[in-house]
Amino acid sequence: MIFDYSLDFQNINFRQHPELYCIGKGEQGVLLVEPYKSEILPHWLFKTPDIARESGEKIYEIF
Repeated sequence: MIFDYSLDFQNINFRQHPELYCIGKGEQGVLLVEPYKSEILPHWLFKTPDIARESGEKIYEIF
């Protein structure tokens, strides 16, 4: 299944409407939609291995 880029994800909160979110290959598109965009994206860092490790730990804590 492919992430549906035609959805109005600027205005859809997928926490309120999870039935609209389709899991795509490799979680494609997940950082484009709410609530994931505002909750995960600020922590999505990978410039160095240490930064990536800290980022991954923080994201893991969130979920």
